[in-house]
Amino acid sequence: MPLRFRSARCGAAESQSVGRRGRTLEARRLSSRATPVYKIGVLGFLSLWLLISVVAAAQSPHLDWRVFLFPILGIGLLFAAYLFIGRSRRVELVGDVFVVSSRSRTVEIPIHDVEAVGGSRFSNPERIWLDLRRPTEFGSRIHFLPPQRWFNVFSQHPLVAELRSIVEHGAAPGRVPVEQPNPWPWWQRVAIGATGFLAFAAVLTVVVTGALKSSDAYQGAVSAVQASPLAREQLEPPIVPGWFVTGSIRTSNQHGTAEMAFQVSGVRSEGTVRLSASREAGHWEFDLLKLDTAARSIDLLNE
Repeated sequence: MPLRFRSARCGAAESQSVGRRGRTLEARRLSSRATPVYKIGVLGFLSLWLLISVVAAAQSPHLDWRVFLFPILGIGLLFAAYLFIGRSRRVELVGDVFVVSSRSRTVEIPIHDVEAVGGSRFSNPERIWLDLRRPTEFGSRIHFLPPQRWFNVFSQHPLVAELRSIVEHGAAPGRVPVEQPNPWPWWQRVAIGATGFLAFAAVLTVVVTGALKSSDAYQGAVSAVQASPLAREQLEPPIVPGWFVTGSIRTSNQHGTAEMAFQVSGVRSEGTVRLSASREAGHWEFDLLKLDTAARSIDLLNE
């Protein structure tokens, strides 16, 4: 008769076949309950970053190495996230059997089939892996994310030493301690959600700003301000544009429109440049180009 167990996640009767002895065991969950959150959240966020950066690079009228910086960085981060998080499985310990599962597959690995246990340092989330004596459907190394620690990432997770002891000495079926539920407090969930939102907003701002500043319309406006005698008199060179740019730019083949606003500063004062431009046959023409300072407003087109 197959060995059956009851999951410790909720105490309800959830039975699976994991061995050959006819008894019911408590399943201890080793992997973090937040594993799906990490996999979906991190991989989804980086995929969205890559998509936005590729679209921004494709629409940029001025192509140079800076346009491709964020897509290349996004590919690297997405690949690293898949290696460190995407391959993580759900792992439970039932007697002397590791039960490893994904959304569609479940593999039972006896303790004596585990050759070594390893764990990461200086990483968040932390990772633990089981090196197997022979490969399974998930390969010869099983990765999983242990329950979260927030401040002790300089040492290996204590579960690593515990699993090494279990693998070395074996475990008596039915005597495995059951992990008590440890849900994240509400303030931690709020903090994680807020951090993710702010990170997404920051990445989106950097990508959009980089695309605007790489356009010929922006570059032409900066050159016009720096060459204007009235602007030089009001601000006093050197005139340096600010980092942040607001507005939009739309291009299609050789045509397009642009509306932007950005800060410039000099030795004496600072101001705001506002522009409106249209593109015909690949050439930008300004319909509006003004510099507003505290003292006056300068029409750079009719100077």
